[in-house]
Amino acid sequence: MTTDTRGERLPERRPVAPEGADAEEAGRGLLLVSHLAARWGWCPRAEGPGKTVWAEYAIRLANAPTGKGPSEGAAVE
Repeated sequence: MTTDTRGERLPERRPVAPEGADAEEAGRGLLLVSHLAARWGWCPRAEGPGKTVWAEYAIRLANAPTGKGPSEGAAVE
């Protein structure tokens, strides 16, 4: 979560120019967030002018149980 006092600039995901001489080096933050986050959004800042941007990420553990185990009575090796 990040908060700033710039109320005139609301978050929006912009298309990114292809790599090259005229490609912008800024403005890719929300593009990355939208691809990596399970969901994201923003809300007006409660303490004054500005906004708060938030993101939620889903973490998948490598050895997490899947809920699928041997059926009852099956042999387990």
